[in-house]
Amino acid sequence: MKKKIGVLSCSISIILMGVLLLLNNFKIQIPYIYYNIIGPLFLILLGLEIILGKVIYGEENNGINIGLIIFTIIIMIISLFFFSYMPINIDNIFKSGSFSISNIISGDYLKYEKHISKSIDLNDNVTNVNITNKMGTIKFSNSLDNTMRVNAVVHYSNRNNDINLDPIILTIEGNTVYLKDNIKNDSIIIDYTIEIPQNKILSIDNRFGFIKSDKYIGKTDISNKFGNIELNNLDGDSKITNKYGNIEIKEFKDGSLYAENEFGNINVNGIPSDINVELNTNFGSISTGLPLNVNKFTTESTAKGILGSGKYNIKIANNFGTIELN
Repeated sequence: MKKKIGVLSCSISIILMGVLLLLNNFKIQIPYIYYNIIGPLFLILLGLEIILGKVIYGEENNGINIGLIIFTIIIMIISLFFFSYMPINIDNIFKSGSFSISNIISGDYLKYEKHISKSIDLNDNVTNVNITNKMGTIKFSNSLDNTMRVNAVVHYSNRNNDINLDPIILTIEGNTVYLKDNIKNDSIIIDYTIEIPQNKILSIDNRFGFIKSDKYIGKTDISNKFGNIELNNLDGDSKITNKYGNIEIKEFKDGSLYAENEFGNINVNGIPSDINVELNTNFGSISTGLPLNVNKFTTESTAKGILGSGKYNIKIANNFGTIELN
């Protein structure tokens, strides 16, 4: 009797969709990204089940349960109609990150935009800049004066056209200026372009999206969860962390660097000459043109070394990805 592939992955996907429907029924707000990852997760589970089925049962003793797979996809599509706050779009269920089939054919499903510009003068007493964003792109650089300028584009659907008249907050409290959203609905994307005066201690916390800088002088603490981080011409101590996405740093000047990633690559090019380097990766590899001692174990690779005076510390760690340092 042939083993039918697809039962496990379909069952898990339907259970997860049922849990999300149950939470939605109790008015528990969940970011729509969790609904969107059900589709990719289903495909991953199905692919793994196919591979394991071939290995364990052989080519002739297993088959794919096409009917159950089609039934599961139909259940997923129908379930979307119960998420009242989410824009209904069939291929949303297989949407991951910013890529979507409908985005190519008919444009982004968040069809409406609101453009906002704000600015605030920062005197010497304001030493810190704190930026938080739930979903969207953050691009930042230094301004040529003491003014912080914010240009924001709020993307929303016709179901969310009642967004707050002032959807972002830019305010000073003590020695810190705060930039954050003023929106409760999670199915809204805010893209920021920000100019910040030099030598401010910058903290960025983004959940889903892309973070990019052209040039920044000052200490930075940048965190992302889902999306790539691309930083150019950093000058100052920096801490960069990510969970699902790549980290790329070009032209890192004076200062120490700590970079950590869970699932993704870390590429650092153009570093100070006087550094104390420590690299570590699990289930990945290390590539460097620097004279470092690289050690490879079963699943772990490490590299250490002191170049020049070792004035600045370069510490990079990740899991499931490569580390490239030059």
